[in-house]
This record gives sequence, structure tokens and C-alpha cells, in this order.
Amino acid sequence: MKHCAGSPAIRRCFRHRIAADTRKALTATVATLLEQDERPPTPAMIGRRTQQVNVRLTAEERLLLDAVAKRKGYSGMSDFIRAVAVEATR
Repeated sequence: MKHCAGSPAIRRCFRHRIAADTRKALTATVATLLEQDERPPTPAMIGRRTQQVNVRLTAEERLLLDAVAKRKGYSGMSDFIRAVAVEATR
């Protein structure tokens, strides 16, 4: 069994399964965002982000933003702040 677990065919199968599971999870996430009238983040390949802005926060502000970003399903606080700021300008 140990030999089987490391075989190239088994590893390929796992990679395909992981890719399929990831696609399914991302599809569900985007569907949820759209149902909540929220806009999914722009894919990294489109509009590649090369500029950076630094913002200083209090510890309480950071905790609040981290919690809201996580609750709304963003991958991190930066994605959340960017989405909210961009949406506010539209």
C-alpha cells in the first residue's frame, strides 16, 4: 500500500481531485457573493495590482476590520478594504 500511495498515477488523481474541489468551492463562494449583491474580487490575472497603499490602524480598528473581512468571506483584510473603498467610489 505504501508503494501505491506514492505512485505517479495516484498523485495525478489527487491533483485532479484537489483542483475540482477548489473550483467547486470558488464557484460556491462567488455565487454567495453575487446572491448578497456583493462583487467578487478581480482575478489577479486581470488588472494586476502593482501599487501599494499603507494605512495605520489602532489595534481595535485592525481587529474590527479583520473580523468583518472574515465574516464577509474575504481572503484577508486587504481584499476587504480594497473592495469597500473601490465600491465607495462608484
